[in-house]
Formats: sequence, structure tokens, C-alpha cells
Amino acid sequence: MAVLPFGHSQMDAEKALQGMGKPGFYRLVQTQRIIWCEADGSGLRLRKSHASSPQGLREMQEIFDRNAGRYAAEEVQATRRSVKRNRQKTK
Repeated sequence: MAVLPFGHSQMDAEKALQGMGKPGFYRLVQTQRIIWCEADGSGLRLRKSHASSPQGLREMQEIFDRNAGRYAAEEVQATRRSVKRNRQKTK
């Protein structure tokens, strides 16, 4: 995981990621956003989500690593549902 120290807008960070052209798993600290950059033909596909908790971030990182950077939609959605259920239990 690389932490981007941009300090500007999310759009600026996305442009910088596109310019880097490297697939990866990036976290925008100031907005708690995660950007999963996946190789897509000759470019990158940016999949964006919110890091709702340190545990959620860790689980997403593990999914990224386990799948060699390929987006696993079903597994990601299951993780999000699990985090949401756990959050509702603590309320």
C-alpha cells in the first residue's frame, strides 16, 4: 500500500495516479478514501471506496494482496456488508 501525501483534492490525487500508470492500492489519508488501481488494457481502472475503519482498510488490503491486484467484486462486497453489520451491532 502506498500512502499519497498530496494534500489537495481527490481529483488531483486521481490524476496523479493515472499519470503514474501503476496498478496498486492507494489510500487518501485526508478523506479516508481508498483507490484500487487495476490494470485495464493499456490504462488503469480506478475503483474508489471509503475506509470506514482500520479493520476495513486492513481487510481490503488483504483482498488486494490475495488477488494480486485484481478486483474481486464478490469478496469486496461481502467484506463491506460484514463491516456494515458489525457497525450496526455496536450502535
